[in-house]
Amino acid sequence: MTKVIDTGVAYEEVVDGELQKFEEIGKTIEGILQSYRSQPDKGKGPGHVYEVKTKAGVAAFFAPSLLHKKLSGIQIGSIVKIVYTEMTKTANGNTLKHFAVQHAPATEANLKAVGIEMFKTVTDDEAEAEKAFNAN
Repeated sequence: MTKVIDTGVAYEEVVDGELQKFEEIGKTIEGILQSYRSQPDKGKGPGHVYEVKTKAGVAAFFAPSLLHKKLSGIQIGSIVKIVYTEMTKTANGNTLKHFAVQHAPATEANLKAVGIEMFKTVTDDEAEAEKAFNAN
């Protein structure tokens, strides 16, 4: 068992678990587009895995084809808002998930608007403590 020691630092926990799924209309993921990786083709075409840093942590998800086409043109590091808007069926019965995707540059004001703090103001005391620590 791992013991966590409270040092007063606001750490962000890296959580293992399932990928986010777009199952309910209206599901929204908003934050910084952090990464993209392609998964090998296992019979249904290649998989496209994206990660978005949100105010609640990192949301990883497989992007269906229509979503991947929209996200593939957005620069990593941009702020994105992805909303699952509807599901339709093709003439041959396949389901298509549709998404509204918006993006913006990751300015300090935009990050604050989505609840993500990238830049922290450091007090003089904190700066001195860090200097002393780094000097040793």
